[in-house]
Amino acid sequence: MSRKFQLAAVAATLISSLAVAQAPNDTPAGATPFSEPASLPDDNTFSVVDGPLAACGIPTGDLWYWFIPTTTGVATATTCPTAGGFTGTVGTNGDTVIGVWTDGGGFPATAVTCNDDNCGVQVFASIVTFPVTAGVPMYISVAGWSGSIGTYVLDVTVAVGGPSVFSDDCSTATTVAEGVHGYDTTGFFSAGPNASCSAFFNDPADGWVAYVPSATGFATATNCSGSILAPGGNTLIGVDTYIAVWDGSTCPPTVQIGCADGSPQCGVLQSEVTWPVSAGNTYYVQVGNWGSSAAVSGNIAIAVNVPPPPAGPGDDCTVAVPMTVPGVTPYNSAGFTTPGPQAFCSAIGGPDNFDFWMSFTASTNGVAVASNCPGSVAAPGGSGSPTDTYLAAWDGAACPPTVQLACADGSPQCGVAQSEISFPIVAGNTYYVQVGTWGFSSANSGGVSIVEIPAPSNDDCVNAIPLAYGLNAGLTNLGATTSSPTGSCGAMGNDVWYSFTPTCAGNLVLETCGSGFDTVVAVFDACGGNEVGCNDDSGASGPCQFTLQSFLSIPVTAFNTYYIAVGGFGGQTGVFNLNVHCTYVHQWTTPNGSGSLRLENVDGPPGAIAYSGITLDILHPGLPAAQTFPNGWFYGVPLSFTEFLTQLSLPPPQPFLSLLDGTGYSLNLDLPGGFVSAFIGANLWSVGVALDPATGFSSVADTTAPTAYTIN
Repeated sequence: MSRKFQLAAVAATLISSLAVAQAPNDTPAGATPFSEPASLPDDNTFSVVDGPLAACGIPTGDLWYWFIPTTTGVATATTCPTAGGFTGTVGTNGDTVIGVWTDGGGFPATAVTCNDDNCGVQVFASIVTFPVTAGVPMYISVAGWSGSIGTYVLDVTVAVGGPSVFSDDCSTATTVAEGVHGYDTTGFFSAGPNASCSAFFNDPADGWVAYVPSATGFATATNCSGSILAPGGNTLIGVDTYIAVWDGSTCPPTVQIGCADGSPQCGVLQSEVTWPVSAGNTYYVQVGNWGSSAAVSGNIAIAVNVPPPPAGPGDDCTVAVPMTVPGVTPYNSAGFTTPGPQAFCSAIGGPDNFDFWMSFTASTNGVAVASNCPGSVAAPGGSGSPTDTYLAAWDGAACPPTVQLACADGSPQCGVAQSEISFPIVAGNTYYVQVGTWGFSSANSGGVSIVEIPAPSNDDCVNAIPLAYGLNAGLTNLGATTSSPTGSCGAMGNDVWYSFTPTCAGNLVLETCGSGFDTVVAVFDACGGNEVGCNDDSGASGPCQFTLQSFLSIPVTAFNTYYIAVGGFGGQTGVFNLNVHCTYVHQWTTPNGSGSLRLENVDGPPGAIAYSGITLDILHPGLPAAQTFPNGWFYGVPLSFTEFLTQLSLPPPQPFLSLLDGTGYSLNLDLPGGFVSAFIGANLWSVGVALDPATGFSSVADTTAPTAYTIN
């Protein structure tokens, strides 16, 4: 047999095998029976067109299904991926055509509906909705579009809704009041005006109802099953719905009042719309399928909520309770319903219906402290609440207020449940204090204490108070406001100002050890000048290391004036200490040429006393004297007083005690030039200590590396 005839035989065999591989449901007579709900995977690769042709798209290669509905309602048949979670490979893009027929005695009879592309997220798949009656059989066909073949999943469900009162357009709309109203837009064809939140222009399957509210207030229409404002709504048919509300004075309506495709409280598929209504007016409520002309069904709940009048004094800023200053104002928000503006430290996520409002007019410039913390030091007398509260302060120039001045949910001095705030005040201005329940909208009660603290005299730089050397204790920033600009480190607030003119030429050291709050210190070279240094927490440096107090060491020029701002982290206030001193530098010099030697304190203040300890490394030459300095031990042999007098010719006074002359020149050791002794070639080490009589501060010289001098 020739190769040509061999190939022909193989082809014939393949064709024969393909014919055998055709699915039993390739014809209506072999339709696959099923009961709803059903998820039916299938493959039309070897199917051909048999029976009636679906009236939409270009259906080829169809497969058939048959079922007897067990309930009366609305059926949905779909190959959309959102239904079965399976995209299919028909034509590589899931391109299907679905047709639906009534049963004409064992064969498809009257066409009911048809769909080619209608799935939104996968536009080539299909979805149809159609009414069904329990016990009445129906046929469904699934075909590939224009010869498309591959796998797919057909999902079929039946939903039962309430009696539909929605109409095909506004001209036949049923008038309803508040309640739960069923909708089913199967068979609707009249396209109403396009809702702004719909993605389908002129939806022919939208449903309409005319709503006349029984009271003036705020109406809510929703098909969201989880709605709080209008419970009872749901969605039965329609993957993604929208709801629109229109002014009902004309039909078709021209003024859209509200529209929602998905709502925060309902998710992205169902919707809720709230709008203001007047009793007796007519409003149209429209429901449709977002992005599709397919039918939808379910229930829309409509309710009207009438805001009650304020429950009493304190319910909002219009009836704010006057505060006695200083004093304690009791609060109780039981029965309150009026929401005020949301405080930024509240966790409710919206207006707090149970917030309590108080007001006062400031009698001084400075700060006010408000607290419901029983243990408050700044504003004592407040009482705790049954549940976690927040406090907020607002500028009272407008009601409702728009400028929030302070807010706290819990405070360091009060714990996490009660709160304390401080905020700047100006004499004659009005302020609101708001107290509410943190985390949820519920009533609360307690007492808020408030005091006014006048601004201190050194509230700004131009009125800085001069500081003395040493410990300045019992200072306070109570009543202070925050400068602008302020220190660059930490969240500095409520600062006060000091000035200092050092007589030293080394480093100026500032520290706030022992203060009653978390301090921040900044130094400037002039009022409004450059920042020289800034520190929030000491860290590993200084005498109050690893605390919330501040430590700052900065190089300064003697007799220049520096301006020091001390504030609280996050605006904390209280009593603080400020210790001010200089570090002193000792050095060796050779003022009289080779062989001369002098130990000096080069930047000590006038009258400082200088002590020096001298040692020679004769016994252990070459050992690093700085290895253990300044911890109390030195390598080498210390020179006794007698040895100094024997070996060295020294001018008076004696070498171990001397007064500085005011310029930093120390007279405690001075070897004349050309000095010769048995110690030539030895290294001379010093330990210098300066005692400042004005501050009582002692400074150890050479703290990094003791200065060595080789005698020659």
